Amino acid sequence: VIGASGVSTWERCVMGVPSAALLLARNQEAIFRFLGEKNLAMTFLDIPAMADYITGPIAAGRARLVAENGLQCIDGYGASRAVEEIENWIGS
Repeated sequence: VIGASGVSTWERCVMGVPSAALLLARNQEAIFRFLGEKNLAMTFLDIPAMADYITGPIAAGRARLVAENGLQCIDGYGASRAVEEIENWIGS
C-alpha cells in the first residue's frame, strides 16, 4: 500500500500490509522518521524515488520485512490503552 506517513500508517502495520510511506505534511515528520528507523515502512520523500525503488529487485524482500515488523510492533490495542489512561486520569 502506498500512503502518507500519518495515522493510517498504524492501521497498515497492524494488518501486516507492506507499506511505502510518503512524507506529505510537516505534522507527519516524527512518524515518518520512526517508520524508517524501525523499518516499519519503506519511506520516501518524493514519488519519483518511491517509483524507482518499488519497481526494483530489492522491494519484494523489503516489503515482506516491513509487513512482518509492523505485525510485531503494532498490536492494535492502542485505543483501549488510551481509554484506560484517560479513565485513570479522570479517576485521580
